Amino acid sequence: MRAPVASLLCTPLWTTIALAQTPPGARPNDAALTCEQIQAELAPLARQVMQSGALTDITRVNQERQDLMDKRAAEARAEAARRTTQTASESTADAALDMATFGMGSNIRRLFGGGAAKEKAQAEADAQRAKKVQEEDKAQRAKIDKELDRVHATVDTERAGRLVELAEAKKCKMQ
Repeated sequence: MRAPVASLLCTPLWTTIALAQTPPGARPNDAALTCEQIQAELAPLARQVMQSGALTDITRVNQERQDLMDKRAAEARAEAARRTTQTASESTADAALDMATFGMGSNIRRLFGGGAAKEKAQAEADAQRAKKVQEEDKAQRAKIDKELDRVHATVDTERAGRLVELAEAKKCKMQ
């Protein structure tokens, strides 16, 4: 009598464990699918995504993001060049001031607060740039999320992902 009771109690546990290990989008007998069957099931999903225009929009949003990153890199290079030029110019001016004041130039500059005020202004400008970058990144992420939501609403992405996993595991040649 004990064995059937134990098996009845263990069955829900094993079923729960098995279900928890089932990959998202999996269906019974997935392992038996041939490459042709996988392609036949993926084809309509791909058509739905293409017809929705979501891929075109995702590509556009990704290009916008890349353009923004390129723009930021160019701005960073320009800022670095500006700072290098400014530092060189200030060094030349400091040397001339030191020469004219018999070595007292740096003390005069420090006395009138030239360095601290400039550093504070630079820190504020850097903070403003960082805030702008953060806001632009947030806007870009929102655009990408919106387009991905469109894809998820159009097709069963879990099933499509599972089919792609199966195709890769079986080394199917996808077209």
